[in-house]
Amino acid sequence: MSISISNIGQSTRMNSLLGSLRSAMLTAQTQLASGRKSESFSGLGTDSIVSLSLRGDVRRLDTYVESIDAAMGNTEIMDKAMNAMTAAARDVFATLAGQLRGGDAPSQSVNISAQNALETVQNLLNTSLGGRLLFGGDAVQTAPMADADAVNTNVQAEIAAWLAGSQDAAATIANIDALGDTELGLSAGLAAAGGLTVRADDGLSVDYTVKANNDGFTDLIKGLSLIANLDFNSNDVDGYWQIYDAAMNLIDNGARSVDVEVADLALSTNALEDAKSRHEDTKVVMDRMIGDVEDVDTAEALTRLQTLQTQLEVSYRAIASLRDLSLVNYL
Repeated sequence: MSISISNIGQSTRMNSLLGSLRSAMLTAQTQLASGRKSESFSGLGTDSIVSLSLRGDVRRLDTYVESIDAAMGNTEIMDKAMNAMTAAARDVFATLAGQLRGGDAPSQSVNISAQNALETVQNLLNTSLGGRLLFGGDAVQTAPMADADAVNTNVQAEIAAWLAGSQDAAATIANIDALGDTELGLSAGLAAAGGLTVRADDGLSVDYTVKANNDGFTDLIKGLSLIANLDFNSNDVDGYWQIYDAAMNLIDNGARSVDVEVADLALSTNALEDAKSRHEDTKVVMDRMIGDVEDVDTAEALTRLQTLQTQLEVSYRAIASLRDLSLVNYL
C-alpha cells in the first residue's frame, strides 16, 4: 500500500488568492496615490452614470458662468463710458449755467469746452472690448459713431442760416433737434441693429443693450455741438440766448437720460451677478456629490491596504509551509 499526498490543488488556490490580493493591493495603493476610486469611469461601476450626469451639469453651468463673465466685462466698460460722458457733459453745463446773461458774448472757452466734451462723447460711443463695439447693439463690428464731423457740419449750416437772418432762433433749434442718426454722424445701420443679450440660465436671457442712437446720447451730441458752434449774434441777442438755453436743456436732458441707461444697465448686471452666484453655489453642491462618487476615503483605503498586506503575508507563509510538505513529514 502506498500513500501519496498532492498539494497541487491547494497551491493553485493559494496562487490564485495571491493574485487577487496583489491586484487589490495595487488598486488600494493607486487610490491612495491619486485620491480617486478609479482612473476610468468604467471602474466606478453603476456610479459612473451618476458621475457622468453630474459632470455634464457642471459643464453646462461653467458655460453659463463664462458667458456671464464676458457680458459683465462688457457692462462694466459700458457703465464707465457712460459715466464719463455725463461727467464731461455736466462740466459743460456747469460752465454754461455760470455765464452772465447780457449783451456780451460768453467767453470762447465755452465753445472749446463743449467741443472737447462732444469729442469725448463721440469717442466713447465707439468703446470696444475684445474687438467688439459695445454701443452698436448686435452690430459689434460696425462703429456706432461713423462720422465725427457730420454733426458739426450740419449744426454749422443751421447756425449760419440764423446768423444770415434766413431763419429765426426757433426754427434753428427745431431743425437741429430734428437731425437724424446719419446727420449726427451715427452709423446708418444702427437703427436696425438688434440687441445684446446673454443666456444666463435655462430659460433666462439678460438684455444689456445700450445703443448709441438712444435719446440721451443724441441729445448730448446735439446740445454740445450747438454750443461748440454757437456764435454771438448782436442782431438777435434774444435769439442767441434762446438757442443757448435750448442747448443747455439738451445737455441736461441728455445727461439725465444717460443716467437712466446707467441704472437700467445696473439692473441687468445685477441679474447676471445673481445668476452667476446661483450657478457657483450649485456647482459647490455638485462638486461635493461628484467627490462622493469618485473620490476615495483615504482612511478606509489605508485600513484596507494594511489588511491586504497582512492577508498577503499570511498567504505567503501558508504557501511556504505547503512547499515544505513531504511524505516523510506526513508519516
